[in-house]
Amino acid sequence: MFRGFILLFITVCFLSACNYSIQKTPFSLVPSNSNYSQSELSFAAVYNKVLRPNCIGCHGNSGGINLESYTAVKTRIDKVRESVIAKRSMPKSPTPALDQDQLGLLNAWIERGAPEFGTGPSEPPLPSLEPTFESIKTHILEAKCIACHAPGKPVARIPLVSKQDLLNSPLDIVIPGNADESGLILVVTGAIEDKLMPPLKDQQGNPTGFSLLSETEIQVLRDWINAGASN
Repeated sequence: MFRGFILLFITVCFLSACNYSIQKTPFSLVPSNSNYSQSELSFAAVYNKVLRPNCIGCHGNSGGINLESYTAVKTRIDKVRESVIAKRSMPKSPTPALDQDQLGLLNAWIERGAPEFGTGPSEPPLPSLEPTFESIKTHILEAKCIACHAPGKPVARIPLVSKQDLLNSPLDIVIPGNADESGLILVVTGAIEDKLMPPLKDQQGNPTGFSLLSETEIQVLRDWINAGASN
């Protein structure tokens, strides 16, 4: 009975993030491309600093417009510039709006012809998803959770930023060695009826812009938890 109450409390708190809006910071001046050297302007740099933290959560491998590859972004470059830089209509809340540094980098990259590679040392490729906390944070939490579950965010009372946040929560978010009863697995798999996370719609029925975790992402979470969530 107590465990059932805790799980219900988790899902209610998660869902409460849906009924809000984010006011984007006014943006008066996108830095010109003169602020960036050619060596800084590459797809890897734009992906790591702009697309991954602000776009891939919705435009990844879970359907819709995929922006994970250079070719996909290059073929939509005019639309990207219009929606992200000119109109500021993307990303949609609750994903954080791009800050001036991100907008400046993206704009400079596009103005230079959106090259795949820079002329200097290249950005290291993003490591593949592995059952470690740092990998899970990079690929899953930052893309699909931390926009809401972090200090100053709508569900700051359930932070998902650090390993301690997951392991020390009184809500059994992660139970080392027991993925099946961990709250995180229960909500991302929809094991609790009508409580699937991340939410695809808010309480008014409007799209949130989030995408669900893939089977691979869920399995990596399971593997990490069942292995003790120690690394």
